Amino acid sequence: MIRFILNDDQWAIIDPYCLGKITDPGQTGRDPRLFMEAKSDKLAPKVLQAIEDGRSYRWIARDLGISKNTVTDIVRRHRQNAL
Repeated sequence: MIRFILNDDQWAIIDPYCLGKITDPGQTGRDPRLFMEAKSDKLAPKVLQAIEDGRSYRWIARDLGISKNTVTDIVRRHRQNAL
């Protein structure tokens, strides 16, 4: 079972405005709803905790299976939102 961020009523409102529908030209994804929650958003709490613990970006990326740039983006977004 896949758990979505948006419930069916919320999805029905924004679905016509999203890319990747069956009626769109070209290749489409299996389910456009899956793009609503990025992998980096799911990992942000783990990354931020590791930063607080003093771990380096490189080791965090290796341990979580993401790129060093993704770690940098997560930290940058967190710092911008904190201002």
